[in-house]
Amino acid sequence: MAASAINVSGGSVNLLEAFNSSAINLSSGSVLRIDSYNNSTINISGGILSSGLYGYNDTTVSVSGGIIGSLTLTDNGVLNFFGTGFSSSYQGDHSGQFVYDVTGTLASGDKLNTVIFLDDTSQARFTFNAPAVVPESSISRDAEYVSRDKSDLFHRAKYVAFRAGDEFHQEKYVACNRSDVFPEARDEDGGAGDEDLPGIFQEMRPMPDDYLPKGKTQLQAWLTNFGTVAGAQAVPLGLLPADLSALGAAQGTFNGSVAGVKTAKAALKSATQTELTATKTVNTTVRGIVRRIQANPAVTPTQKASLGINPRSAAKNHAPPVTPTGLTAEGFSTGVNALKWDRAGNKSNTIFVIQAQIGASLDWVEVGSKNATKFDHVGQTPGVKVAYRVLATRAGMASVPSPSVTLYGASTGVVLTLAKAA
Repeated sequence: MAASAINVSGGSVNLLEAFNSSAINLSSGSVLRIDSYNNSTINISGGILSSGLYGYNDTTVSVSGGIIGSLTLTDNGVLNFFGTGFSSSYQGDHSGQFVYDVTGTLASGDKLNTVIFLDDTSQARFTFNAPAVVPESSISRDAEYVSRDKSDLFHRAKYVAFRAGDEFHQEKYVACNRSDVFPEARDEDGGAGDEDLPGIFQEMRPMPDDYLPKGKTQLQAWLTNFGTVAGAQAVPLGLLPADLSALGAAQGTFNGSVAGVKTAKAALKSATQTELTATKTVNTTVRGIVRRIQANPAVTPTQKASLGINPRSAAKNHAPPVTPTGLTAEGFSTGVNALKWDRAGNKSNTIFVIQAQIGASLDWVEVGSKNATKFDHVGQTPGVKVAYRVLATRAGMASVPSPSVTLYGASTGVVLTLAKAA
């Protein structure tokens, strides 16, 4: 069976889901949330994904445009960004996932400013589709090396590219200019870099005149030491009490702002995880109920519309379900009436609805529904007449009922098989 695809090029929708190697392509319009499972592919080249995306089990996501909320990938997910000027900063771990703030300009020209959540089996890749310009404000984590001609610090950044098409993983060296080669960084091909480019990177230390650390944690430690030494040696350094007071006030404001940002980000991540869990629970609950409603041939399109369910119709080129054949019934003294039938070529997602006339009643009532072709009607009284028939339902459509069979009475249609349990 060919994998299905959903193409969104306008309008708005609350939820899209991709299962089992399916694809979702968002180029325009507005989507609140996308869920993806089992080798599915999500391509985002435009539009708005306001709440976010959640990908499970080998999901591949490619982002080249659009306005993106948070992105979460688990279980061997791959996240591809295409554009220029990417920068990512590690924000810590949350519920077993690594959290990054990511900024840049996507290939479409849209600005990227989002949070990504990756477990230890998933990865993010950044591919430049134009010559990369390293922004002077770029900061990563645990500074060890600095470029020779810029003040940028890069701290063991996990995914950084400095030339169009290059992708380096866990590099230890930072480009000083676009003609340099990374001797130990690995690109997508697994090599050390382009061998035809001149220059070899050497281990680099921060420039002597770049005394202020760029990392917030490092700057806090530097300020603490600076304030302690300046206070102890104010006179020989020519510092006035007003200087020390201004330094203390500025340092206090800075430390408070850093703590406030950390608290706000921790609250956001916790709320995001809570929302993810709650959304999965409510989706599973509601979809189970809706499937039963959609499979019930007695529910009208008007009733479905009043519930906010899109009534399914044959206008979407769904093949109608086929009447089941070969229905048999076998009664046991334990009070179980065992039914069997043939699915008659109906698709695997067909739901079979079992109806019965019990005793002298002429009304057909639903006594169960199954995806399989067997059903045990329990709690029956041996010897009491029961007639059965089966309907096939799928995509809001129902087949003509099968010929009925009767236990403990005259049979119409299919031949009855009746036996007593030993």
